[in-house]
Amino acid sequence: MRGAILREVSRGGRAFYLHNRVLTIGLAEERLRRLVPHLRVGVAHGRLPPRETERVVRDFAEGRYDVLLCTTIVENGIDVPGANTILVDRADRFGIADLYQLRGRVGRGATRAHAWFLVPRDAFVTPEAKERLEALVAADKAGCGVSLALRDLSIRGAGNLLGAEQSGHISAIGFSLYCQLLRRAVARLRGEAPPLLVNVELDLPFLSRSPLDAAGDGAAACLPYEYVGDEARRIELHRRLAECSSEKELDALLDEVADRFGPPPDALRRLFETTRLRILAAERGIGRVRWSDGSLYLYRDGVPLRHRGRLPTPAGDTPGELLSSILRLVRVEGKAPPTSPSFRHALRVR
Repeated sequence: MRGAILREVSRGGRAFYLHNRVLTIGLAEERLRRLVPHLRVGVAHGRLPPRETERVVRDFAEGRYDVLLCTTIVENGIDVPGANTILVDRADRFGIADLYQLRGRVGRGATRAHAWFLVPRDAFVTPEAKERLEALVAADKAGCGVSLALRDLSIRGAGNLLGAEQSGHISAIGFSLYCQLLRRAVARLRGEAPPLLVNVELDLPFLSRSPLDAAGDGAAACLPYEYVGDEARRIELHRRLAECSSEKELDALLDEVADRFGPPPDALRRLFETTRLRILAAERGIGRVRWSDGSLYLYRDGVPLRHRGRLPTPAGDTPGELLSSILRLVRVEGKAPPTSPSFRHALRVR
């Protein structure tokens, strides 16, 4: 370890040292400082405040640190051409995809790079982990991603691609509801109060859910490919959006997305507003929201709610205006709880 780091620094470069355990990263820092006491060491991990993490990574990129001790937060989006050595502690605990991504953090420029995957001599390494490491050592040429993915498939097995074991439960109840049920189950196991179950059907034909329509006439409510193109990040964002059970969580997620990817486009804001509509409807006991022929149908127990004998009528000339008007109506029309006597007087159910 010491030799690898010193060789990199001696040629004017910097080194990553990855220790993916936050609880013991302090011990790793002490060990690293004993090995290279004259070098400058920065520490970055997910439990630091975001601004502190950003500062450390920026200082490392600008050469104020010689070594960055970090977790896998540097796996994506870190581009430091001056860093051309990475040491990964307990590499046997990572999958092939993770190690391949980490190896890609170095060699971003014209300088020859080195990736060290470290395993303790006295540690038990499973046969599968040995195969993964051997596959990575063998795949040292540019463009080896496909062959490495096939090797990973052969190690782990393909599973039952067409059976219920693979995706049957999600297909049966839908991705959004599956994410919420999973989150509620985890909360119960932790002894916490489960979050609100947001299981509301939206029937708003004036909106399009296809990302292909994101640059169209303003009717799209989706995550545009131009905004987030990476498929893994798109799935992650959709999952987190599906798990939102309060407006506070939704607003926090929107702020985080804006911070990571830039100002959200209108199509994404409308997607967030449809999630807000689901949350508001669920809080008011409404199971279905349908817009048809200028009228709004808010179904509670399968029956549309009426105010003074009439259906609510949203106002607006554009899809965005209609959606905003529907949100306001759901806030007002379904405000009183279903069991409240005042609700029965305010909304006569036919």
